[in-house]
Amino acid sequence: SAAVEAVLERDIKGQWKDDEDNRLRDAVEQYSDAKGVINWKSVSQYVGTRSREKCRSHWEEVLSPLVNRTCSLPALP
Repeated sequence: SAAVEAVLERDIKGQWKDDEDNRLRDAVEQYSDAKGVINWKSVSQYVGTRSREKCRSHWEEVLSPLVNRTCSLPALP
């Protein structure tokens, strides 16, 4: 359908740019309800350049404050 094609055209590939990260942070804050449920469709529309799935995965794997950013190295013998 034309709607699907429009979404695919705007879903750019590759590394996220700083302005996209900033829009994603703003959108997650704006479109989260009191229970922390995020409306990914609205987030994607706000970001404007990525699909719902890409927004959700980028948030959950990269930007969320809940992401563990510590490096766990094996203990030395």
